[in-house]
Amino acid sequence: MGANNNRSEGARNQATHVYYHIRFFSSRPVRQALVRVIESDQHLAKETAERLHNWAELPATDAIILTVTFDSTDQRFSGKALQAFNSGVTGALKNVTFLERKDGKRLFLQEYVPPGKDGFGARFIFPRSFNAESFLTTNSGEVRFYSEVSSTIKINMRFKISDMTYNGQLEY
Repeated sequence: MGANNNRSEGARNQATHVYYHIRFFSSRPVRQALVRVIESDQHLAKETAERLHNWAELPATDAIILTVTFDSTDQRFSGKALQAFNSGVTGALKNVTFLERKDGKRLFLQEYVPPGKDGFGARFIFPRSFNAESFLTTNSGEVRFYSEVSSTIKINMRFKISDMTYNGQLEY
């Protein structure tokens, strides 16, 4: 049985991992960095570069958007993650995906958008306010992002609020 598994998945002589990259996509500094990466990877027309820079400078709207991308040391293992993220739907994820403050208050998923061709990854969209107040403030301490994308993929990441300030403002 073990030999059959190795044939179907390939023999492994080294550890394999899937790495998840989680970003606050609604944060201006994150968008600015993504634009710089795109510019360094591609030769863009002046108009396209200008549109990207304008987009990166937009202030956050009424949503908190996190993106998740992934890669693997062995691409055969990223297939399961790709399938899980592509088949995700808001209805199935909304009760198992949330942002949680240090005080235990949770903000549940409002909308899920599977990864697209833009390369930014899967989008997890949350309302920015909670009980008519901003969900995150400089006093929040930290925020945890949790999602059960599938029965085998559970994401649990903490972010320090103090690391999310830019030009004296909280950016998330």
